[in-house]
Amino acid sequence: MRRIPFDKCFAHGGGYPCIESGCEKLVSCQSDACFAHGGGRRCVEPDCEKSVQGAGGKCKAHGGGRRCNEEGCEKLSKGPTNKCVAHGGGRRCDVQGCTRGGVGSTDKCAAHGGGRRCDESGCEKVSQGAGGKCFAHGGGRRCVEEGCKKAVQGAGGKCRAHGGGRRCKEPGYRKSN
Repeated sequence: MRRIPFDKCFAHGGGYPCIESGCEKLVSCQSDACFAHGGGRRCVEPDCEKSVQGAGGKCKAHGGGRRCNEEGCEKLSKGPTNKCVAHGGGRRCDVQGCTRGGVGSTDKCAAHGGGRRCDESGCEKVSQGAGGKCFAHGGGRRCVEEGCKKAVQGAGGKCRAHGGGRRCKEPGYRKSN
């Protein structure tokens, strides 16, 4: 194994470089190559190429990783807790009585001031997308239908009125969920 020690921890850019020529990814101490170049451990399920999560030899999709400890729940636990988000796991807003998840480095939900705010002077709304603006000031994605200025719902690039978002599965019924 080729080992070139760095003077930083893994979280701050330290670690060992992948042995593949031209690859700049870092690897863990168990492998010489990054995951893309054959390093790491693969899920034991047939035809699965995802990485192992935890001690069971399986990826998250096949039951690997830390699970919620609520009886009957199979979801992944989040953050330092042993619970999924639905059962109170993960980071929570620190405003008393609020049960929403904390956003960004503030430990507050978006409604209580967490997350990135709109760059427009005097606007306190949450920014949408990479532009740094709220939806009202031009942030977020718009429907692809000509003349429509509504927000995109789902992967199709359209608003709900033009067929975007999730639809009812009942045959002949196309109302959005």
